[in-house]
Amino acid sequence: MKTHYTFSRLVKKVFLLIGIPFLLGVNLYASEPVRYLITGVQNYDANGIYAQQGYYGENNWPYFKHEKANWFLYFDYFPAIEEMPFGGGYQPASGQWVLSTSLGGYPYFADYVDNVSYYVDPVSDEWYASGGGTLSIQLAEPYVNTLDATEIGSTVATLRAKVNSMDTNAHVYFVYGTSIINYTQAVHASVSPINGSEEVEISQEITGLLPNTTYYYRVEMSKQPYGTINGEGKTFQTTVSTDIDEVVENQFAVYPNPAKDGFYIDAKEQGYVCIYDLSGQLVLKQFIDAVSYIDIQSLAQGLYVVKLHERSRILLKTE
Repeated sequence: MKTHYTFSRLVKKVFLLIGIPFLLGVNLYASEPVRYLITGVQNYDANGIYAQQGYYGENNWPYFKHEKANWFLYFDYFPAIEEMPFGGGYQPASGQWVLSTSLGGYPYFADYVDNVSYYVDPVSDEWYASGGGTLSIQLAEPYVNTLDATEIGSTVATLRAKVNSMDTNAHVYFVYGTSIINYTQAVHASVSPINGSEEVEISQEITGLLPNTTYYYRVEMSKQPYGTINGEGKTFQTTVSTDIDEVVENQFAVYPNPAKDGFYIDAKEQGYVCIYDLSGQLVLKQFIDAVSYIDIQSLAQGLYVVKLHERSRILLKTE
């Protein structure tokens, strides 16, 4: 049997769906409160992330509740006075931001504002306040900033970034690859996940890179309800070799390098010198004294590994 909806029955249905939740104080369309980073409050360790709770006072300015402590921040408005007592003249509208443990409670901290007309619409996402003191109210949106890579070698580099999760538990990672269109690799940052309302610098070393290659990279932060926040894309280029023109501790010397016909090796000891191409094939072996000359005219142009005992150097053979 089909149910026929008369007008009165339809009104009852609408009341059940909308009226009862309204009477019970249930908001069917409730959304997350807007979060703000508030700084400049002095002495009471009350800086941090606040959530907008509603509106206060005759001008309906927003008031805020600290997310981790029992602090309220609200605005006390003082209307303009046309004529001050005892001939003081016109006094413009003013007010003060008040920090208290309740709305209208004892003012633990007050930031006086001598002219509220300086403020833009307080309901918009762009407004902030800094009165006679240091108070600042800004939207608490997580952000990331990709920094230049450092410690770049032939197969390694350190990726860096500055991030602020605005007191949300966020995962931070770097993506990179040899194409600007497609980042094929991803690695978590050295500190991840992060939390807090302070900007922090993070980094992560990546290995297994190709020598003499341009890499594209950026930092990314993943946190709901913000989704993924992408930093600016940057590039770096790996070196031909980490060892060319470098002499590390306890290493033997090879000179000249690059070399065309041959080179000298100063090892301060005797032993067999083995020269390998980059595929790992032995191409030359020679016994040397402390300082010896190695003829390489028979070798093709390219990079070679010169090994003596457990130590090695990279040699560039030129034409």
